[in-house]
Amino acid sequence: MGGHVGLDLGAAEPYVRSLAGLDIVMSGKGSERFSFQSAWAPHEGETALGKANLTAVLRADQIRALGFDLQSIDLPVSMQSGLFRGDLRAKINRGQIEVLPELDFSRTGRTLVLRDPAKLISNMELTQEIADSFLGLIHPLFKGTSVIGGGRFHMSMDHFRWPLDPEMKNDASFKGVMKFHDLQLGVSGLLEQLLAAIKVNERAVKIDERFIEIRLEDGKIHSTPMLFRVRGHEVTLSGTVGLDSSLDYVAQLPVTEELLGSRYQKYYEYLEGTTLNLPIRGTVSQPELNAKVLGQAVADLVGQAAGNFLQKEAGKLFDKLLR
Repeated sequence: MGGHVGLDLGAAEPYVRSLAGLDIVMSGKGSERFSFQSAWAPHEGETALGKANLTAVLRADQIRALGFDLQSIDLPVSMQSGLFRGDLRAKINRGQIEVLPELDFSRTGRTLVLRDPAKLISNMELTQEIADSFLGLIHPLFKGTSVIGGGRFHMSMDHFRWPLDPEMKNDASFKGVMKFHDLQLGVSGLLEQLLAAIKVNERAVKIDERFIEIRLEDGKIHSTPMLFRVRGHEVTLSGTVGLDSSLDYVAQLPVTEELLGSRYQKYYEYLEGTTLNLPIRGTVSQPELNAKVLGQAVADLVGQAAGNFLQKEAGKLFDKLLR
């Protein structure tokens, strides 16, 4: 069977939302050429889609999801013996996105696979929406933050597998790399809480060229440490984000003069270069920093520094007595 058919992507939107579990907006109407064949009386346990062969080109006026907003694109799709393949390639924010989904309707326990995902996102200018809605799912630093300027962002994957059955979501897996160039983040969200913890007042933080390896296994997204500098001090974030948005992160924070305050300023020379580990729990949308842990760690360090200070002062006094 073949010919032309009137396609309305907006009508398919609820199905795609349900199938992919995404908050997605789709629109586009048109008459497109297609061909389709299937076994209309499949064997027991099989479906018509599981035997289907299809070729078509879908035209989308807009596809919007996870902060990405794609306009006026053609979507070649095909199905061979129930194996669906799509081909989404589009320019976005002065970069390129390439999503090549594959879904086998001939099998039970269907899993969405991205084939050849090495060029998933290339040289794209990062926006506020993508940072918050997409990167915020992967790394808590980007949730609720503000993007200043137009830093560049790349993402490549070694593999990506996502079961569509919600009961099997912990079997989802991916492994890849994110790369950032000349990114400036406004101080809000988790970043604002971290700088407040070390009593540093900044309006923005710059992230130069950075590579972050990511992997999803057992329902948790693991990231290699993310490092940035604040007034010459290094801040490092590492940990996991659960698919349920739960956080198990640790921030390695510098001891700053501001953190010690005027009362303990004299001890800073003994503590300069020292770092503290601050656990971050809660969720991506509501991260929780344990102020008590930080306060106790600072108190312990000040106690050690006070001992070093007194030892130094005693040494000075002893030297004077010997003169």
